Amino acid sequence: MKIVADNAIPFLKGVLEPYARVEYLPGKTIATADVRDADALIVRTRTRCDAALLEGSSVKLIATATIGFDHIDTEYCRRHGIEVATAAGCNARGVLQYVAAALVRLSRVQAWEPADKTLGIVGVGHVGSLVEAYARTWGFRVVACDPPREEREHGGFLPLEKVYSFDPLEGLTSDEARFVLGVQANLWTEYIPDFGQAQYMLLPRLSALAEAGWNPQEKDYDDFLRRLRRLTDLYDACGYRYAPHGLPRNQFCGIRGI
Repeated sequence: MKIVADNAIPFLKGVLEPYARVEYLPGKTIATADVRDADALIVRTRTRCDAALLEGSSVKLIATATIGFDHIDTEYCRRHGIEVATAAGCNARGVLQYVAAALVRLSRVQAWEPADKTLGIVGVGHVGSLVEAYARTWGFRVVACDPPREEREHGGFLPLEKVYSFDPLEGLTSDEARFVLGVQANLWTEYIPDFGQAQYMLLPRLSALAEAGWNPQEKDYDDFLRRLRRLTDLYDACGYRYAPHGLPRNQFCGIRGI
């Protein structure tokens, strides 16, 4: 097996030699002739991996030591059976350490304990997930919010107010309504990676739907939101993970963009 690798990737030399023949080249100079008989490429952003480089080669894997992959023509790779691997999340723990250090510093300077604070995390991806786990272990009350991920994993963002407004008897005659014995809510989990994310998708929507089912004709959304704050205290006591729908913005401080 032959691997062509960018010679500026740190700590790579010596790692793959027991398994393959590795040729190290400056990323900017890697050319068609270099990759023609290569099985894999290990590159950075300065190596453009497209038809101009790959056509007629035996490359079956491109691994980039970067989070982004704009330098790789993924459509070309897909059509030609070339696997693409990125380093997405590679700096996540470094960012976690930075955030943790900042929180430790603030707690000492401002003389507070994590149990006295609520930490809002906007964006629960590679970094946000780590920060959430750390913050909960340290004792913070954590409120996590990630609408794009929620939409991607739930098949469409469903606002809490819309759930609360659901009327199971809408459009039914009185004779038909008497056959309605309750309501049911399903969460399809083929795109839900773990139980914590399942809780996030269900809570507090499940409570809103429950109230809609118990008393569909006499509902007050503003009153529900006031009572929701007490319900989230119960979620916290039980260690549940929940979405911050309906919570006033001033109830938590936020770490944004992670």
